[in-house]
Amino acid sequence: MQTIPRIVIIGDNLLARAGLAALLAQFCDVVGQTSAGATIADDMDVFQPDAILVDLGWTPEKLLSQLTPLNDTDMPLVALLTDDNAAAEVLALLAQFPVYGLLRQNTPPQRILAALNAALDGLIVLDPALAKHILPMTTQTLDTPAETLTRREIEVLQLLATGQTNKAIARKLGITDHTVKFHVNAIMTKLGAQSRTDAVVRATRAGMLFL
Repeated sequence: MQTIPRIVIIGDNLLARAGLAALLAQFCDVVGQTSAGATIADDMDVFQPDAILVDLGWTPEKLLSQLTPLNDTDMPLVALLTDDNAAAEVLALLAQFPVYGLLRQNTPPQRILAALNAALDGLIVLDPALAKHILPMTTQTLDTPAETLTRREIEVLQLLATGQTNKAIARKLGITDHTVKFHVNAIMTKLGAQSRTDAVVRATRAGMLFL
């Protein structure tokens, strides 16, 4: 049985946010609506949502870049995309979040609810209609990394594969958030990856990681 998540709706267009809130009110507990900005992390502290729903509008890259203060939170983020042709670029930005989803903007509210609940369970959610734009990102031939990953980097990579945040990885390994970020950047550089998800995919295909 699906739970009723507490969500915050983020978007630059006030009318679009209000429309989404009205559509989802019978399925979700919409605890807040806001635009992305410098106080976004403080807004989340006030609203205390379980998940974030983002209306990417017509400038998805700009809006997602404004959400970087939320990268290290434990909250999943589900985004609604207007332009299918930008799916690959948007996915690369979304993959900076530990758990995320990408849906079309015209997705019915019941399916948005299902995506939010799946994300709350730690799953990555992608609309099948967007797959044709995304598959080329994950089907590239992988060469052997130029540099071998260290034992610590392998440990971090294994935890990345489970969808854990930098803070959770730091607690698990007894190191600082800054050190985790350093290891994640080193892993992505060595694997030639564009995102955390891409790093996991590349390492798995290279036989360095087993899921």
